[in-house]
Amino acid sequence: MVLAAGRSERFGSPKPLIRWGDGSLVEHQVRTLAALDEVAEVVVVTGHRAGDVRAALDGLPARTLHNPDYAQGRATSVACAAQALPEGCDGILLVSVDQPLHAGALADLMAAWRDAPGDIVRPLFEGRHGHPVIFPGDLRAELAAVDDATEGPRAVVRRHADRLRDAPTTHPHVLLNLNTRAAYDAARAAFGLQR
Repeated sequence: MVLAAGRSERFGSPKPLIRWGDGSLVEHQVRTLAALDEVAEVVVVTGHRAGDVRAALDGLPARTLHNPDYAQGRATSVACAAQALPEGCDGILLVSVDQPLHAGALADLMAAWRDAPGDIVRPLFEGRHGHPVIFPGDLRAELAAVDDATEGPRAVVRRHADRLRDAPTTHPHVLLNLNTRAAYDAARAAFGLQR
């Protein structure tokens, strides 16, 4: 599930719609996920500028889901998406739209998840934890009940710390987080992306 509902206040413009690669960032996220054999469905949670985000995804293999409570915090989007996922799904890959995915890093993450599908799997690059995170399907109901007052998905991770597994990767992309315009510019420069 791709969280693309926020107002991007610190950034200054809607992050799902900023340029990344050959299109918008939300397009990049969906295309990267859809290329994975393990991904049965991509759900994009919309909120702020929902119509523009849906338009950016026209023709792409993703289901959009509007979160009417998006202004109340990120956890409302996690809960919204988790509630819409089918019971019995094997795993839930939680992706923030402003954390650009990389195919190689995802391959490392998926390999670790296939080895331990009952664990919460997160990438590890040079001793630092990154994103995205895969939750086992049996935690869907807990994700569907998260709220920001109790730190959202982090609370689920804490409750199941004994099931937490690191997936080492050689790809620094797992540390990217485009919270600000400066972070975006630095990431584009570091990875050779043109404006």
